[in-house]
Amino acid sequence: GEGHDLYANALQVLGLSLRRQYRLAESEQIYRMLIERHVSQLGPDHLIIGRAQNNFSGMLRLKGDFTAAEQALREALRVYRLQKEPDALDIAITHHNLGMLNQEWGRLDEGLKYLDLALEMKAKAVGPRSPQVVSTLLGRTMVLREMGRLPDARATLAQALSIAAERFDKNDRRHTQL
Repeated sequence: GEGHDLYANALQVLGLSLRRQYRLAESEQIYRMLIERHVSQLGPDHLIIGRAQNNFSGMLRLKGDFTAAEQALREALRVYRLQKEPDALDIAITHHNLGMLNQEWGRLDEGLKYLDLALEMKAKAVGPRSPQVVSTLLGRTMVLREMGRLPDARATLAQALSIAAERFDKNDRRHTQL
């Protein structure tokens, strides 16, 4: 469409494709080019910048650069909160990502805090039995298991399974994750 930045779209797809191939140094370079392009064209506070930072953080997390991944997620949150009408789901997903980052980082209490906040936000934004909450319930299950809180982990997993059985098509690949 008019004003649509096809070059930026190509950078986004290329960065994601390289990330999925674990060609992380190349992916990082592409994401940095993408963010620089977006900032120069749209300014540092545009919603697109927040989403690009959120995606960039996933690559940094895979790379094991947890500090930089956390900075990217915090930048995404900063941008999201500046929007005239902040998207609650963008903010919830970023909190989910902060929770999973902290889980991988070994900061389980912090991870659980962010995942619980993400669950609360997702429930308000899309409903407590929305398919959107399943991924966060799975993340919460992982953290609780690592904390040795097995009864809580089982209950959380049961909740995720219940929602998936109700809301996912029987052939949905997300059943495998559960």
